[in-house]
Amino acid sequence: MAEKLILLIEQDDSIREVLLVCLKHLAGWNVVSCKSSQASLELQLEAQPDAILLDTFMPKSSDSFTAKNGSLGFVQKLLIQKLRKHPVTCSTPIVLMTDKANWFTPKQLESLQVDGTIAKPFDPTTLPTQIARLLGWPSEEASSQSSRNDRQDSASSQHSALSQLISET
Repeated sequence: MAEKLILLIEQDDSIREVLLVCLKHLAGWNVVSCKSSQASLELQLEAQPDAILLDTFMPKSSDSFTAKNGSLGFVQKLLIQKLRKHPVTCSTPIVLMTDKANWFTPKQLESLQVDGTIAKPFDPTTLPTQIARLLGWPSEEASSQSSRNDRQDSASSQHSALSQLISET
């Protein structure tokens, strides 16, 4: 299976770090991350990720997308609108990460032009599988296990080669 590239937009540094570790090491996905909507738009156009994970709360900032009142969700709505209008990003799946996941009905998600929600707090050990299911991607569990086995085999081979090199000197 081809590696996935995820754009992670999360304003909280500690949550962003947990997500980075989880998505990179458990799922084996490549991840680019940022804290703000302006940076995310620039990254999105440059990186062309397979999916976007978007934090639903971003405080008032200096972003050009932020309204003067910094209202909840306004930054995200404008960002999503811009992404959906751009030819490079018009069909990239967007998943909202929120502590209010049960507030969104399927009709609301459709009107927002997002593909689903992930509830916060989340379980880092099951998050990659949850994202894959939500987006209709093949199961990551088998792929991750295969990838872990490949890394272990590679590490064993490297160790053997290094041991042989040391014994020859």
